[in-house]
Amino acid sequence: MARRSKTNPIDRAIDQEYTRQANGRQINIMNIGPLFNQARISIGAGLTPAQAVSRAILLYCEPVQG
Repeated sequence: MARRSKTNPIDRAIDQEYTRQANGRQINIMNIGPLFNQARISIGAGLTPAQAVSRAILLYCEPVQG
């Protein structure tokens, strides 16, 4: 698993999108790394950071109850 870097623009974009999209959602702490890795892979495949994080959230975050 690649370590997140504050200076890497891809990791910064993923972090910003994750904060924006997953606000209030529950995620197991052990799933944060895989979520970021999935988003990196999706960005490498041509998705935008917003699309990549959205797909990763569907895989790893619990649905919002309410």
